[in-house]
Amino acid sequence: MTERAIVLKVEGRTAVVGIQASEGCAHCSHGGDCSLAGARIDADLPEGFEGKPGDEVTLVLPSGVRAAGLLWLLVVPLALFAAGYAAGDAWAGSEAAAAGLGLAGLALGLGAAALAVRRGKAASRPRVLPL
Repeated sequence: MTERAIVLKVEGRTAVVGIQASEGCAHCSHGGDCSLAGARIDADLPEGFEGKPGDEVTLVLPSGVRAAGLLWLLVVPLALFAAGYAAGDAWAGSEAAAAGLGLAGLALGLGAAALAVRRGKAASRPRVLPL
């Protein structure tokens, strides 16, 4: 994913950038309800690039970050819900136990996703590149 942005503030090797509306925005189904246009995002500055407030830049999300986010925020919690539900059904044979263990698995999966988003591939911040 790449977006155009404007550097708002620079702190060390981190820049706070504001996302600009791009050419594709006119054709987007969200219209004026976009949560990305105008957003302020912390991004890493590459070595050798000294961004200054007001500079137009390209914001690049490292490859694989979206897939990692999908895996951790959807697939893992749903798989743990299904495993917990099946274990509860096999262990106790009641709908209440199955639902309870399924919800426990879902909560465990969401907790694991929160940790993964903070630490792993999904935690990668966007990079700022000069235009």
